Amino acid sequence: MRIRHQSTFSATFSAAIGLIPRTLAAVALGPIIVLMSGCAGGSPEPTRGLDRADRVVRADLNDSRAASSLPDAEPGGRPPVLLNGAPITWAELTPLLSEAAGAQAIQELAVDRLVDEALERERIRVTNSDVERERQLLTRAVTGRGGSSQVVTDLRRLRGLGDTRFPATLERNAKLRALVAGTIRIDESDIQRAFAVNHGPKVRIRLIATSDEATAQRARTAVGNGAGVREQFIQQATMLSSDASARAGGVVEPFSLDDPSYPSGLREVLRRTAVGAVTPVIALDEGGFAIAYLESTAPGTGASLGQTRNALEQDLRLRAEREAMDRLARELIRSASVTVFDPSLGWSWRERGPGG
Repeated sequence: MRIRHQSTFSATFSAAIGLIPRTLAAVALGPIIVLMSGCAGGSPEPTRGLDRADRVVRADLNDSRAASSLPDAEPGGRPPVLLNGAPITWAELTPLLSEAAGAQAIQELAVDRLVDEALERERIRVTNSDVERERQLLTRAVTGRGGSSQVVTDLRRLRGLGDTRFPATLERNAKLRALVAGTIRIDESDIQRAFAVNHGPKVRIRLIATSDEATAQRARTAVGNGAGVREQFIQQATMLSSDASARAGGVVEPFSLDDPSYPSGLREVLRRTAVGAVTPVIALDEGGFAIAYLESTAPGTGASLGQTRNALEQDLRLRAEREAMDRLARELIRSASVTVFDPSLGWSWRERGPGG
């Protein structure tokens, strides 16, 4: 996923291993928010957190072991919050906090414990240096060379990573990375594909995506061929396309025809399409239909494979580790029995959604 504008269409197919992620979302947030579902409201995110656990939570309101409320005040009698001098107690806050973020807290604590158990079984030790490396990976990914540390501060604020959750998340990722590191294998074919994707020629297209073939065919007929085709395509994309790129007349950022994160059918048709021409209707790999206007092509960067091999391999490894970390965290949760007795926490856990 790229930080600059990217359509829903291209975002849908951005998870393939061959795509080298060089952006905040794909490189840095991937490992970090594998356990941070639902922290930011509004926009859909591919990294909302753990999938729904296979074992459904049982919220037994009559169970004698139901969780008791937290005390109304800190030691010494001080309440957690004062509003115009009047206390807001933990008894008032706890149910609201539990419903708002209870599932997230359960997930993080559960995975922390399960990961520690796995490390002990495997006799793997995670050091402070491993945790510091996670901090450096995050900082380098989100700021780039010469970037401002304010970006990390903004990220932490966006994700609710305060002085407790931020170090805990770094430590969690260091532990998950240690568990999966030995399973990662980068093949020569992966490096070759990554080189083509990142340094080879690219195409810029405009896209019209639809859920049904009839609408796509109607758009193709309206666009026609010859003079004025570009203007007609932009008009039809704005009116008919279901893709987020419709707002910009269907324009999609440049990509490589070797990039497996884009539908194979689209890429193959574009190889046979001239600049300034419109494709026929294409059935997409993941469902739906599309037509594309090939606006331009761009040459490669001119870099050689030898010059870029080490960086490509490192990026591929980081991405593969991130995906393996995500899978492992999900598997650990699925293998565990999670029972929630508190009603507010139980509601949050049950309603966390398919991405939670």
